[in-house]
Amino acid sequence: MKLPKIATQKQIQLFNYGLKHPYSLLCADPRLGKSAVAIWLQSARKANTLIICPSYLILNWKREILKWSPKSQVTTFRKGKDIYDVCDADFVVTSFDLVQKAEHLFEWADMVVIDEIHNLKSMTAKRTEFIHRVIYENSIKYFIGLTGTPLKNRVREFYSLISLAYYDPK
Repeated sequence: MKLPKIATQKQIQLFNYGLKHPYSLLCADPRLGKSAVAIWLQSARKANTLIICPSYLILNWKREILKWSPKSQVTTFRKGKDIYDVCDADFVVTSFDLVQKAEHLFEWADMVVIDEIHNLKSMTAKRTEFIHRVIYENSIKYFIGLTGTPLKNRVREFYSLISLAYYDPK
């Protein structure tokens, strides 16, 4: 895949790293284009992609996808009553809370992108346990964690993120 001419050197590095590592954490300062890199990786892999993010970022993700991959079909789930079985989308975008009500999306997904992954810092939190379990049980082919702040307080909080990038779906 040819990256856009406006891709920065940092985005090119993140893209190349993501291509070489099916399970990866892409950590870069805010506003450096991590979401664009994830979208380009989806295009390169032609993968059904589930994006999990805080609820306030769902519409932002939809705008970014339509900007960087305008021919893609995007489905967003912002309310529990809206969730259905997806068959015609390239991307599904939902929140950390709603994805727990839509576990079937992990069966559909080839690639899972988690934005603001630093929110999964405690290995004993129900949200973190859920994400680890469904990534592992569904043998997701590609996983990308995005964050601008991988370490907020304690080094041990980084363990959850490292362990997500360590799974081997093969």
